[in-house]
Amino acid sequence: MSTNAFYITAKGDPTQVLRVGQVAVPSTLGESQVRVRILAAPVNPSDLYGVLGVYPVPLAESTLADAAGAKVLIPGYEGVAEVVAVGSGVTTAKVGDWVIPYKGGFATWAAEAVVDAANVFVVHAAGDANKLSLEDASALYINLPTAYRMLKDYADLQPGDYVVQNAANSLVGKYVIQMAREFGLKTINIVRDRPEFDALAAELRALGATAVVRDGTNELAEYVKQHAPKGTQLALNAVGGGAAAKALLDTLGYRGTLVTYGYLSGNAEATVDLGLGLFKDVRIRGFWVAQWDRESTVDAKREMNNALVALVRAGKVRSPAVERLPVPASGSLADAEKAVLPKVAGGLAGFIGKKFLLEFKH
Repeated sequence: MSTNAFYITAKGDPTQVLRVGQVAVPSTLGESQVRVRILAAPVNPSDLYGVLGVYPVPLAESTLADAAGAKVLIPGYEGVAEVVAVGSGVTTAKVGDWVIPYKGGFATWAAEAVVDAANVFVVHAAGDANKLSLEDASALYINLPTAYRMLKDYADLQPGDYVVQNAANSLVGKYVIQMAREFGLKTINIVRDRPEFDALAAELRALGATAVVRDGTNELAEYVKQHAPKGTQLALNAVGGGAAAKALLDTLGYRGTLVTYGYLSGNAEATVDLGLGLFKDVRIRGFWVAQWDRESTVDAKREMNNALVALVRAGKVRSPAVERLPVPASGSLADAEKAVLPKVAGGLAGFIGKKFLLEFKH
């Protein structure tokens, strides 16, 4: 059996090494395995860092579905899939369930996969008429949980407290804004300056942002001085070290916490004033959702998933608009190679202004 997929034969620049083609899929199931059809998968920076070879989660191994059967690696850490067959010993999932990766996960940039049942988590039971959108369901492994856990786990936040974040126009950033609004928190949101800054700021305020400020200016310091003189309680850092980390640290009040969950700038180094720890008891932490997922219990995962699905279904948290990229699950990939592959491979470029979602057409 074979399925269409994005793959690489060697790690490197995604624009140079990423390909589309047919890869092999096992034709039989082990008793503890499930066969899934991937419905949708976001294009996240972590996926492309995996292609580059600088992300500490291995890509799934496969082989090309041709006579040579060359070994390939399939990217994709996040997504939603539908169970289409289960092994004789599987009791945790059934045909028709929608599932996301769990624990070891599975490659989501392929239209079909066979995986251990222990590596999938049901987010929508077969027969439930109240379906999630593909945008929402496909974000339940990385982006939605990242926003939720950072707001819940790193500070004793009270209504009216300030949270500051950079990369506020990212998918996680927009989820943070909406969840913070629902939790009664105020957010200061840093974005890079751009010609359409006013429109972006209006978009973020419509989601619930308290303030939107330009990166690399004194707007952040001035806003904190005027509106949060005791400082912020939680700072969320997706950009990385250097000036980005310092700007966030400088806003923190007594016993405030900086949580780094990415380094989009490529710079992970930061110089820290130890006086912040000595005199303000500032804490510096890190969050990596893959590690949380590995260490979590099924009950903790289910509790969080139920909370997130409730927020989504109530319309309190909405997934930002994405550009769906249709990919046939089988057959010719000529159109996808021409129209989809360049967008996916170029996902680490500067101002793209949108999020891409691979949608496999079965």
